[in-house]
Amino acid sequence: MPKRPQLESDIEHLDAFIGISSHLRDYRLAYQINQLPGFTLQKTDDLPAFSAMADKFAGYACYTFDDDEKQLKYFLLSNTGSKGLLVPSQKEAGYFLLIRGLLDSGAEAAIVAQLKTIPNVLTAYAIDQHKIPNIENLLSDLELHEINLKRNSKAKSADSGSF
Repeated sequence: MPKRPQLESDIEHLDAFIGISSHLRDYRLAYQINQLPGFTLQKTDDLPAFSAMADKFAGYACYTFDDDEKQLKYFLLSNTGSKGLLVPSQKEAGYFLLIRGLLDSGAEAAIVAQLKTIPNVLTAYAIDQHKIPNIENLLSDLELHEINLKRNSKAKSADSGSF
């Protein structure tokens, strides 16, 4: 039987995919992470992502930070949303810190160590994103969300300049 050709995904994989287990609310965790050197997470619109558990779209808390100096983009995402888990295979993680860009070697381990020092963070750990089922769906949802955020910020700045 001939093999079917597989389409290659053109979506960039992340440089770091970190799971965080904590009882803190998303805004408290973002505040605590911002106390670490080099972080300035800001709340954005919730990430709309498809929830396989509920078979519909759900909103997940999202915080972002662009580090222009290091050319890195950080996303703090809640794993729990209005309709179920964002990544059901990672039930033990309440949050994910996703990093896109050129991360220095050893930087992911250093960030994980920093996250573990935050009070009320039970653990933080690196996740092998290649073992997450349907990771491409999450990454495409994240990419679309990022495009919408940029579009909305441009529209707001154009509206404020028209007065």
